[in-house]
Amino acid sequence: MKFMLCLTAACILAACLIVAAHGVAQELCGHAGSNKLMGAPTCLETTGANGENSRGVQALNACLLEKLNMDLHDVKTHYSTQKVVAGLLYSSEITYDNAKGSEETCTVEVYETPWLHTAMCSVECDGKAIGDKIDIFDKLGPFQNEAAQKSKEKIRLGSDDDIDADLKLGSSSSGVMRGQMDMMGANKRNIHKRSVDVVERMNEHATLSMGKDGIMDVDVKNIFDEFIVKFNRTYRESDNSNTYGEKLKVFANNLNIVQELNKLEKGSAIYGITKFMDYSAEEYKKFLAPGFTESVAPIPEAELSALNLNDIPTNVDWREKGAVTDVKNQGMCGSCWAFSTTGNVEGQYAIKHGKLLSLSEQELVDCDTLDAGCNGGLPSNAYKSIETLGGLEAESDYPYDGKDETCNINKSEVVVTVSGGVTLPEDEALLAAWVAQNGPVSIGINANLMQFYWGGVSHPWKIFCNPQKLDHGVLIVGYGVDEKKNEPYWLIKNSWGPDWGEDGYYRIYRGDGSCGVNLMATSAVVD
Repeated sequence: MKFMLCLTAACILAACLIVAAHGVAQELCGHAGSNKLMGAPTCLETTGANGENSRGVQALNACLLEKLNMDLHDVKTHYSTQKVVAGLLYSSEITYDNAKGSEETCTVEVYETPWLHTAMCSVECDGKAIGDKIDIFDKLGPFQNEAAQKSKEKIRLGSDDDIDADLKLGSSSSGVMRGQMDMMGANKRNIHKRSVDVVERMNEHATLSMGKDGIMDVDVKNIFDEFIVKFNRTYRESDNSNTYGEKLKVFANNLNIVQELNKLEKGSAIYGITKFMDYSAEEYKKFLAPGFTESVAPIPEAELSALNLNDIPTNVDWREKGAVTDVKNQGMCGSCWAFSTTGNVEGQYAIKHGKLLSLSEQELVDCDTLDAGCNGGLPSNAYKSIETLGGLEAESDYPYDGKDETCNINKSEVVVTVSGGVTLPEDEALLAAWVAQNGPVSIGINANLMQFYWGGVSHPWKIFCNPQKLDHGVLIVGYGVDEKKNEPYWLIKNSWGPDWGEDGYYRIYRGDGSCGVNLMATSAVVD
């Protein structure tokens, strides 16, 4: 079976760059280049879409500056190539006059893996390494690919309104959609800090393969080995267990999933390698999207008569108004419902009392008897439990440990009380008006695609994200319109840490009920 890995803008075949700083450039294209990694070298792209230096030139210049205090314009001659392997290998063989006036030949290499935000620089002169390899990724400019974005294909499945299938993302060994999807990877500039403006969806691919026995080819294995180091996995190939091989297969299947997500995405969202890349579908559901418990404490509908529907803002972001705490991390505990609940109560309290408090999710995990702790819950049940418990303690007084523990509430340290909650409208225009005037709201969502989300506005087909199958609690903190694509979106705070998504946030299309974003919106009534 063959599958594809979506790579960077530099994957495009290009002309070789030859520069002579003190004379006429010589035509040296055709040099074989480095043989350290798989893949045939091609000539280096010299300029980007807007006439600036290409990514490869930027990388080689940055490496030379760090190692030899020069760049490609300072050398006598050079021939530079690139090749696609598990990432991108930029290579240049240069000649220059050293400090002694003698001509010296050096090989410069930068091996970039954008999804791990690393670019390893090395220089050898006359067969001797110039220092150790160093990471220069942060010295490179934002990652862009306008040509690929302009040419991306939209794969239309026809109207999705009448499709009621729920494809499970996970394990298929065939690479064919059969109730499950096999997809594969694109690239991102930076998991933590980035603007969506520089995150472009890619169409260029390098072919990789899988043997009949399921053993991944060396490129996928190299990516995986980098992944387990980057994300501090404890299993290794040298271990006397099956964990490494099993996780490698999961990782490869998830790469296939990512590729198809990027092909089929209707919006501007990009999917790729995340810290959950070695989670099977079962692990993902268990730890991150466990679903909701049954409602045992029905709450009334919100009174909407006071809503101002004539002057609804175009953009709302309650983070800017001091009503949203920092992104938290639920860890390996299915407590998303608790984070969704506390996020709502935190926002409502801040708006009403002018003070933002970080509240205790662990209190709900341990003490809410209407819900199931790390095995799931429901915000509307949690409002009733908070009322019954006498309120919520601060995070600092009842800290989160991500485990089901014995209830240890100290009622003398309660800082916020509530009087139940309200159900909010499913109409997204009314919901936006409520968010604009009243603050962040708790919602349920189908998290089927969030495992691999990098950034952009997610707008999946319903067949991949059934709105009736909600399984993850999150928090709407605002909404807006992405100017680049004119896409209306909801701004959602997740509970998977700031190293996921857009600094811990998710944007999903607003207006057509994508992934059921509008079907379980509620809010506590804070005293």
